[in-house]
Amino acid sequence: MRLGAIGDTTLLLPTLLGVLDNQPSIELHVIVWSSNISVYNLIHSPRLFLHNLGSYRSLLGLWNLFKFSIKERGHFDVVFDMEQFANLFAIVGLILRPRCLIGFDVKGQSRKEYYGKTVLYDSNIHESLNFLSMVHAVFPEARMFHDPPKRELNPADFIAIHPGSKWPQKRWPMERFVGIFKKIHLQYPLIKIRLYMGPDELLSEETIPDYVERSIQTPLERVFDELSQCRLMISNDNGIMHVAGWMGIPVIGIFGMSDPIQWHALGNENNALSPSLDCAPCNKLGQMRKCNDFKCLKNISIDDVMRKVVGILGD
Repeated sequence: MRLGAIGDTTLLLPTLLGVLDNQPSIELHVIVWSSNISVYNLIHSPRLFLHNLGSYRSLLGLWNLFKFSIKERGHFDVVFDMEQFANLFAIVGLILRPRCLIGFDVKGQSRKEYYGKTVLYDSNIHESLNFLSMVHAVFPEARMFHDPPKRELNPADFIAIHPGSKWPQKRWPMERFVGIFKKIHLQYPLIKIRLYMGPDELLSEETIPDYVERSIQTPLERVFDELSQCRLMISNDNGIMHVAGWMGIPVIGIFGMSDPIQWHALGNENNALSPSLDCAPCNKLGQMRKCNDFKCLKNISIDDVMRKVVGILGD
């Protein structure tokens, strides 16, 4: 069980596949939401069952969650509460009455009292390892499974740029993304550039150069299909960045308030960019300091990003 963030969901996939591989006789039932079901659909198994309850931000979604909890009471041997900070699923787990309810022991939180077993949550390791550590409480031999297919270069390949995040503290300045468009086009004129924009991005059409393709508020399933031809992604810390990492795409992740050690895209630890400042990262254990100037993000230059681009694509 967990909420609907795309990035966190993606980082859970290697553990889900690892459990299915390690335990060939079990079934995995996952509570999913309209916001992240497309991520779970990236993996397939006849023993993986997805229960889509709608939007967890709506009263109807919460009502569906309550009905599911009552209907499935006593049906599960083990329930994993994979949510790091919200108390909602600890309560749901109690309603479900499994033989064993497991959740994170997070510093400063009292919800650990609800669980039959707890696993220490460590904000100094990659988040995928926190998910795996919880599973190890029951299946100690389970391993993460992440084996994206090798891709051949294709003339239709493109560089994806995704400047979005719902958190302002994670958004690298838009004018610097525009600067990256120009530098990439100058050095790699034959490689297409595609800009992905969601509802949280503000970039006027006049600012986007004509050679940049636009993909605005595209459904996630279509974005995932398109990424099969992506040679490189440059992105703020967001959900699509993590999906690209899952697919084996080189990802230059730009980090401000969040810690790249904990949140880099899978397989891209060495491609993450973060500032050398005493105040960054400031988001630990779900808490962040108030900040108005976002100097952490401003401390990352266009040239910093371009050096990573050249390191991946070559001269």
